[in-house]
Amino acid sequence: MKETMKLVTVLLLITAAAALVLGITNELTYPIIEKNAAIKYQEALKAVYPGADSFEKEEQDFSDNPNIAEVQKAIKGGEVVGYVIKAIGTGGYGGNIEFVIGIDKENKIVGFNVLSAAETPGFGAKIKDDDYKANLIGKTSAVEIDGITGATITSGAMQRGYEAVFSTIGILNGTEEKVDINVVREEKILSVFEGATLTDKSTDVASENILYAAVVKKNGEVIGSVFHVETPEGFGGTVEFLLMLNREGKVVGFEVLNHAESEGYGAEITSENYKKSVMNKVSAEKIEAISGATVTSKAMEAGFEAAFEAASKLK
Repeated sequence: MKETMKLVTVLLLITAAAALVLGITNELTYPIIEKNAAIKYQEALKAVYPGADSFEKEEQDFSDNPNIAEVQKAIKGGEVVGYVIKAIGTGGYGGNIEFVIGIDKENKIVGFNVLSAAETPGFGAKIKDDDYKANLIGKTSAVEIDGITGATITSGAMQRGYEAVFSTIGILNGTEEKVDINVVREEKILSVFEGATLTDKSTDVASENILYAAVVKKNGEVIGSVFHVETPEGFGGTVEFLLMLNREGKVVGFEVLNHAESEGYGAEITSENYKKSVMNKVSAEKIEAISGATVTSKAMEAGFEAAFEAASKLK
C-alpha cells in the first residue's frame, strides 16, 4: 500500500512538473509566435499593395458584414493611398475562402492573394493561379470580375466577397452609405405593424440566436412580437432574418436581413415563394425545407425554433 501511494505521489509530481514546464514554454513562445504571425501578415499586406510604406487598421467598424474580416489603410508618404481588405468568400465548395485584396484611391484592384481555401484542384483552386490574380488587376467593381468555368460555387463565394469589398470601399470613400441595421429593422417591422410601438424584451429571451426581441403594442394593447434571428452556420455562413408574429403566435411577417447563401439553392430564402410559405405558421416544424439546400434549411429551422421558443417566453 505504501509503495502504491509513493508511486501515485511520484506520478502526480511528474505531471505537475510537466504542466508547469509546458505553461512556462507557452508563456515564453506565445509572444514570439504572435510577432511572427504579425510579420507574415504585414508581408501579405505589402504583397497586395506594394506601393505602400506601411499599414494602419481602419477605425470604422465593419464587423457586421460577414464577408469583411479586416480593413487596413495603405499609407505612403504619410497619406492614405488606398486600402487592403481581408475578405471572406462565404460558402465556397470547400468552405469559406479568405483572401486579401488591395484597392487604390481610384477603386482599382492593385493586388490579390488567397490566404486560406480548400477548393477543388483544377477548378475552384484556380483562384490561387497567377493568371487569375493578373486578370483582377485594374478591375473597379465586382461585376467586372468573371467567374471560373466549371467552378460555379467557388465563383459565387468569391463574388460575394468582391461585392462586400467594393461596398466597403464605397463607404470609406463616401460614395455609399453604411446601412444601419437597427434602422432597417425598425422600418421593416413598422411596415407590417403600422402605427405600433416596440418594447425591447431582448434580455427576457436571452439566446445566442436571438439578437433582438420586442413586444409590439398599438393603442396600449399587445398585438404581436418580433425577433431578429441569427441562425447557426448555413452553407454561406449565418443567416439573419426578422420573424414577426401576431398575438396568436402566427407568422405575419418575414424578412431576410443578411445572408450569403448560393443563388438557385439556399438563396431561395429571399424569394417571395419562400416568404409566402412561412406565413401563418405557428411552429418551426410546419415550415418546409428548401429542395437541394439541406444545410441552409437546417440552419433556418434552428433559427425558427429559437424564435418560436423566445415567443413562448413572452406570453
